[in-house]
Order: sequence, then C-alpha cells, then structure tokens
Amino acid sequence: NMEQILEHLPNILLIADNNFIIQKANKAVKTLGYEPAKLMGTSLKKLFANVDCEIFFKQLLTKKIAVNFEMNAVATSGAKLPVLLNATVFDNVHSQSPFIICLLQDIGERKKMEIELARLARYDFLTNLPNRMLLTEVIEREIARCQRTNSGFGLILLDIDKFKEVNDTFGHPAGDCLLQETA
Repeated sequence: NMEQILEHLPNILLIADNNFIIQKANKAVKTLGYEPAKLMGTSLKKLFANVDCEIFFKQLLTKKIAVNFEMNAVATSGAKLPVLLNATVFDNVHSQSPFIICLLQDIGERKKMEIELARLARYDFLTNLPNRMLLTEVIEREIARCQRTNSGFGLILLDIDKFKEVNDTFGHPAGDCLLQETA
C-alpha cells in the first residue's frame, strides 16, 4: 500500500503542518541518526542548518509552489549533510491548514565530485600544480596588483631538457615519475 511505499523511499520524507511541526517522517531519517517516531512533534527547523529556513518555509506557505533548494540537514551528531530539499505545500482537505511535504535527497557525494571537478579544472592531475588556466589567472592578478601598487613580481619557469627522450626510452610511467619528482 501507499504507506509502505513512502516508508521505504530511499530519500527522507517529512510531512509537517503549517507551523513547521513534523507530523510524519519515514525511516530514511535514520541516515541522520533520528528515529522517525521521535521526530514527530518537533520543528522542521531542528533538521536544517540554514538560519533562514523559517523564512524559506513561510515563503513556501505563502506562495504555495513547489521548490528545490540545496541546504544542509543536521544529523543528531551535529554533522551537516548537504541535501536537495524538494518542498511542496498541499491544502489539507480535512482542515483549513495546509501542510508541507519535504523530500530530502543526500547530495554529499555529488558535492564531493563537484569540488574534485573544480580542482581538476584548475590543477594538473599528475603534479597537482596549477594548470595553464589557473597560472594565467594568477599572473593576470599579479600584473594588475603590480600596476596598482607600482611594484613587481618574479616568475620562474623550468624546462626539463630531453624530456621526450625519457618518455620514448623509459616509457610514460617514467616520464610521469620525473614530472612528479620535479614538481
């Protein structure tokens, strides 16, 4: 039945009243260290690290639209877990008060990958040195600083003589090792 489906969702499901008091929580809240039954009767604000979450939920009730929002959920340990919050307001047919349905998806792994991709976009994966794009940004920033402060800066460039021969003779792993040691 529908109750079992909601209970076994991999994402956290919370249903709250218009005062932000949790009326229902599925067992996925255990990923944050909470017991579903113990969350009932507590405020949604307890689960979110964002100080503006009350403003967010009040606007949600006023506008009555579905929203997706990235924020941090707070585990019982105090750890912050990045989540995608999908929140929707529904009118309650049994009373005058609407209720809020929140679906929280753990985006921690995605956030780690975004950080790693941002790092890889700016640093060489082999040497972990700034790549050409980052080096250009740094040099341009230094030139602008020097123009503002009427000062100078130094830049050292290294060239490994006969590097192609190292790769051709000993193979690319040896060339990679040489680059790493030089870096």
